[in-house]
Amino acid sequence: MREGLEVTNDLGNIELKYIADPTKHISDYSTNLLGVFEVNHIEIYLTSIGKEKYSLYCSPNETVSTPEYEIDFLRNSEKRFFTIRISLLNNQPIPYELDEVSLTGKCIVRHTPMKWNFWHFSIHWLNHEGIYLHTLNDKEIKKGWGRQLSSVARAYISELAELSVPEYPTIPAVCYCQ
Repeated sequence: MREGLEVTNDLGNIELKYIADPTKHISDYSTNLLGVFEVNHIEIYLTSIGKEKYSLYCSPNETVSTPEYEIDFLRNSEKRFFTIRISLLNNQPIPYELDEVSLTGKCIVRHTPMKWNFWHFSIHWLNHEGIYLHTLNDKEIKKGWGRQLSSVARAYISELAELSVPEYPTIPAVCYCQ
């Protein structure tokens, strides 16, 4: 979302295409906790070599080597972001329809540390039966309740997303260091 690029719709919400590519699903939506992870870290992206080594979930107390600049990761100052308060997402009911029947799913925010980013969180979606959207395969997500819940999830994030940086506390090292 470069300077001067219009990213909002007539309602002032972020356009859905900037939330997630409509041809892809939103079932395991990747995000980061601000606090130790900071706004300037959004510029970082993994190279293909870096993805192989670091784009994996991190086990507790796992020793991870330090990524090397220009080998494992690069920076892109054009990269942009939006923010959402976790309290507006986590455990929130998500109404959707299937075959003209009103149903209610749920949004769950989980801490899912990755080797490249301990402050990684995943936004997951449960259907009315408690089945996680991210457990479906791509074909299943494109039909039935998967398609409906994905569509509503993308719109829900669009409504809650803010382009401004909120005030946030720095997380003390005692909270995450042993």
